[in-house]
Amino acid sequence: MRVVSALSPIVLLALLAVVPVARAEEGVLHLHGTPGADVRVDGRSLGKTPVVALRLSEGRHEIRLEKSGFETLTRTIWVGPVRGESRAYYLHEKRRRDAAWRAAVLPGWGTRYGDHAKRGALYTAAEAGALLYALYEDIRFRDRKSEYDDADRLYQEALTDAEIAEFRATRQSAYDRMDRSQTNRNNALLAAAAVYGVSLLDAVFLFPFGDDPEPEACALRPVLRTGRDGVRASLRLVF
Repeated sequence: MRVVSALSPIVLLALLAVVPVARAEEGVLHLHGTPGADVRVDGRSLGKTPVVALRLSEGRHEIRLEKSGFETLTRTIWVGPVRGESRAYYLHEKRRRDAAWRAAVLPGWGTRYGDHAKRGALYTAAEAGALLYALYEDIRFRDRKSEYDDADRLYQEALTDAEIAEFRATRQSAYDRMDRSQTNRNNALLAAAAVYGVSLLDAVFLFPFGDDPEPEACALRPVLRTGRDGVRASLRLVF
């Protein structure tokens, strides 16, 4: 008995060394939802849904679900030391109309929504560049218009032939600079409008997902309505 009691602390320490303490601070998570979605927890890829018996340390974790054709979902959860917890996350399918309104708000946003990130970023950069250049030329136009007004005033007040010839040339030079800035500003605005239009068409007609990916998904379809006044026919753009 004395030998057993003497060995009991040693046996206890050996058992503690063999059994990992971290197990008591782990939780088991079962993820369900949209089938085939890539699961990332704290940036680490852990397979595709459904994921069964996912062991996570106790604490806060960020879960990210991604799948082509669906909106990415990110959630922050708290995992406790429980035997098993089940969570279900369903991704929203991407729609053509959602790409359209995004492109209408910001050129390139709808294209990025359609999983074409680089092309969408190009649209956004081109739109921003065109608008910034238009603003720059508009500021220059206002400054040069002031210069032209001053030159024109001097020309109108000139008395001698030499002064008239000098101020006429100065006024013409100021007018050319002013006209050049105005033309550059207008061209930049036209370029911004073109980028906006192309981005919108790209988001709508080149959208790779949605309810109906066939080419006829964007079309004018006849709509018939009956009422007291008879039958009315109209066309509706469906996409």
